[in-house]
Amino acid sequence: MALDDDGLKNAYLTKLRVMIRRDSDIMRELTEDLHHFAYGYNAQLQAQGEGVDHFAPGAQDFLEAWDALRQDWDVWVGQIAFSDALELRAMWNNREIWPRRLDKLPMIAPPREDAEQEPTPELPILPEMGPPPPKGLGKGAPPAAPPQGPAPSATTERTARNYGRRAPSLGGSATTVAYPP
Repeated sequence: MALDDDGLKNAYLTKLRVMIRRDSDIMRELTEDLHHFAYGYNAQLQAQGEGVDHFAPGAQDFLEAWDALRQDWDVWVGQIAFSDALELRAMWNNREIWPRRLDKLPMIAPPREDAEQEPTPELPILPEMGPPPPKGLGKGAPPAAPPQGPAPSATTERTARNYGRRAPSLGGSATTVAYPP
């Protein structure tokens, strides 16, 4: 018996196309809704983790719980792209667990506000110390005079420049080599 009998094949394909289109529209709508939810929740999650005083009592517990929540959130959001219509519907219906998990993070004390320290007053100049030195003096040693005497020869300079250089060797022995300048 052929499927083309009495138009059954055409009716089946038409029904299949309609179901696929309906499922794709539902998937698109659910994906868009889940992405909007994900952007909003991610902003809340990041805001909760910012400005944490790492030295406050209980901060370590908070940061560990916050990091675990963030990792679980990343996995959940990553599944949106690979889910079918039924899984997307289940994700949409169960999205309320995330704000509850965010509310269950351990509480920590708010960061303390330290009072700004007063600047140190200028110390008075004592008379026995004398007046302050003029500006520009006392800023290092005077420049050295140029060396006096005959100029070194080219051989002396080359020997001094290459002193201690060793030629690479394969046998473990090293010989001193004068490299060209």
